[in-house]
Amino acid sequence: MADRIVKFAVLAEATVTEETVDEGVILSLIGKHFPWWLPDPSTYMPWHRRSRSDPYDTGIVICAGSRNKIFAIHLIRILRDVLHSKLPIEIAYGGDGDLSFADRHSFMDLGHDIRLVNLADHFDESIGSFHNGGFALKPFSMLASRFRKVIMADADTIFLRAPDRVFVKEPGLVETGTFFWHDRAHGSGRNDRHKWIEIWMNLKDVRDEVTYRKFYGDKETFWLAAELTRTPYHFNPWYAGSLGTLRNNDSVCGSQAGQRDHHGDLFWYNGGIRHNKWKDGRELVNMTHWMGGKQNGSTLSEWWIDGNDTGPTADMWCLRSDNVTALESLGVWGVMQTMLKVAKEVDDRYWPVDRV
Repeated sequence: MADRIVKFAVLAEATVTEETVDEGVILSLIGKHFPWWLPDPSTYMPWHRRSRSDPYDTGIVICAGSRNKIFAIHLIRILRDVLHSKLPIEIAYGGDGDLSFADRHSFMDLGHDIRLVNLADHFDESIGSFHNGGFALKPFSMLASRFRKVIMADADTIFLRAPDRVFVKEPGLVETGTFFWHDRAHGSGRNDRHKWIEIWMNLKDVRDEVTYRKFYGDKETFWLAAELTRTPYHFNPWYAGSLGTLRNNDSVCGSQAGQRDHHGDLFWYNGGIRHNKWKDGRELVNMTHWMGGKQNGSTLSEWWIDGNDTGPTADMWCLRSDNVTALESLGVWGVMQTMLKVAKEVDDRYWPVDRV
């Protein structure tokens, strides 16, 4: 599959660079080799002349269903009302069974430049099993997007600074076109080419039989797709760090994993703005300290879990190190306090009908 996609990408690139190449050839090959893909006129396709003149250059794509809708609304309200991001946003979902009619209207009420993308309109449902939502929607949502450059954000992502200029400010992304952040390391933007192999690894049959038996979720499929298709990519040099409260003066414990930019400054985190997104409750996060993860090539960070739960649902992931920083000393502290107020407004409006 990867070799086939590499050859397909060579033809696609030739169609883009050579005006004499008939784009009908590549469209015919798509129909033959990817019959489950039903491109919409709005979909960005680099070989399509219309796509190259489309005004939607860069945007944020979020996969959200009714189960995690409130986290996505937290993110959108923070992007728009706190960070004043101007980037257009797409909400990708897997049909009526994934995101209800009422919840779709909740997103549309958030303001302009928010577009809903029903993946069931772009792909054969039988190969993706979209109605359950979940990890697998992300590569499909990128392929269905109208954006030339995609910032793929989980619904529980919280940006601490606007990501609007990430494609011109992150050197690794500028150089390669594809940029990844590491997850926690313990005890052990993107080019077009590799989207197709990502999707193959997230097809229902493949993910059930292979992908999700080897990995937790979809994260590894993205860089593996780039590797298999020989697509240039760059990893942020730092592993995820811990945002939370100070423990024993040498550990920071919390459910949120913090990520840095190329300068080493705190840029965004995942885990949402709730104390623990896996628990049923409205308690918002209490973060007072930050401890960054280590860089590539260094010894692994010392993580430990505080509580009875283990794995992704753990109440507290704790990182032990000597590089602890009080969040109040950072420039993002005021922004974080404003975010909490916005999150409370969201919960006050949507919580009575949302239970996650």
